[in-house]
Amino acid sequence: MFLRMAWAMPGLFSFLAFLFVFLYRRLLSKMLPFACILCVGIMDKSRSLLIIGAGQFGMVAKEAALAMSCFDKVDFVDDASPLAIGKVADLETLAADYSLAFIAIGNPEIRASLAEKIQAAGLTPATLIHPRAYVSPSATLAQGCIVEPMAVVNAAAQVGKFSFVCAGAIVNHNAQLGEFCHIDCGALVKAREVIPPKTKIER
Repeated sequence: MFLRMAWAMPGLFSFLAFLFVFLYRRLLSKMLPFACILCVGIMDKSRSLLIIGAGQFGMVAKEAALAMSCFDKVDFVDDASPLAIGKVADLETLAADYSLAFIAIGNPEIRASLAEKIQAAGLTPATLIHPRAYVSPSATLAQGCIVEPMAVVNAAAQVGKFSFVCAGAIVNHNAQLGEFCHIDCGALVKAREVIPPKTKIER
């Protein structure tokens, strides 16, 4: 009997591994309502992403996008970087081959200006959620946000458009972030706290 159980163990482990991956993907798809497909009527379009800004934060955004494993291609747009495939003025042309855009610019005024430009070009703002972040199923993330590794967006929290929740930051339950906010690495937004638009919270 012991030998029969030992022989069956590899098959059991394989089944459990398959079950774990299946359930993890189902849970992840519920937790990340804007991730991968980003929902807004683009199921039949290319999942190609433009990151506006090829600086240091642009690299953070690209690594988060690649970790999500759901974009066909990820490229930069930047007016000065050799890493970029085009400039901001080229957005309308690039929109023929790309459907999504993420703005990796820290300055909230510039980010707001670029938000108008990407939408005028017909691009959908992408929300990036690193797989190692935690976003509560009851939290709400607007378009254009990023939640970096080890960050937490807790129950019933609301994150406004084009806001950044950086590595290790916590947006606690029922907190509200306005548009274009920046919660820096390790910073805390307390429970039920309301953060005005374009605010930066540092540790």
